[in-house]
Amino acid sequence: MKSERTKEQRESLAFLMRSVAIIKEGVGKGMSFAQACSLVTIKEPELREVVTTNALKVIVSELHLSSGMPLKQLAMMLGLSLSRVINAKERILQDKEASVPDEVADISGSRDIVP
Repeated sequence: MKSERTKEQRESLAFLMRSVAIIKEGVGKGMSFAQACSLVTIKEPELREVVTTNALKVIVSELHLSSGMPLKQLAMMLGLSLSRVINAKERILQDKEASVPDEVADISGSRDIVP
């Protein structure tokens, strides 16, 4: 059974989600990724890295993986190097692979798997 999130964890998650939404909106209005990221003021470098990394992964997921935009076109649109966009895609796929064992454990713990 998953434990409940603390108030601090909920607030952090809400901040992350709001920040990613602001960056996505900026990109949607034609801003480069850097310009869109500048819309969110974050003083701590580590937190800024978490927010921008997650925002890029969301954008790559939506525009490339879901909508089929070529990575080269996406990189040009965002004003980023192709290698940075490719790395974001690879992290998305790695994150998904890492979550599969947890999903299987959740399923197998709650019911029997019948072939």
